[in-house]
Amino acid sequence: MLRYTSLFVTILLMTALSILAAGQVPKNVAYRAKAGTSTMREASLENATLKENLSWGFGGKVQRGWSLYWSLISQFLSFDGSVESEAFATSLSRWQQRMQLLDSGILDQETWLKMVEQWQARRSKDRTIPASKN
Repeated sequence: MLRYTSLFVTILLMTALSILAAGQVPKNVAYRAKAGTSTMREASLENATLKENLSWGFGGKVQRGWSLYWSLISQFLSFDGSVESEAFATSLSRWQQRMQLLDSGILDQETWLKMVEQWQARRSKDRTIPASKN
C-alpha cells in the first residue's frame, strides 16, 4: 500500500509542478484564501466547501476537492476530528505558519500543493525492486 501511495504522490507532485511551470493552470485552480478571513469559524466553513470543490490539476485533468485524501491529510497533521471543525482549521493554520504560508486555516490550492510537496519529500527514496518469493 505504501508503495502505491508513494507512486501516487510522485505522480501528483510531478503533474502539479509541470502544470504550474508551463503556466497551464486550469480555470478556478488558482483558488486562494480570501483576504481578510480572520476567524477559524470562517475557515471551517470554507474548508467544508473546498473539500469537494477545490479545483486542481492532476494527470492533465482538473480534479475537484480533496475529500478523498482526508485520511492522509488528518494523519499528516496528526489531527483526529472533523474537516468542518474549527479545531481542524486551527491545526491547519499552525502547519501553514510553520511552512511560511498564509495561516488562514483554509486548505486552499497553495496549501494543498505544499502538502503534496511535503509528502513527496517524506516518501521512501529506496528504488530497489524486492526479490520475488518464487
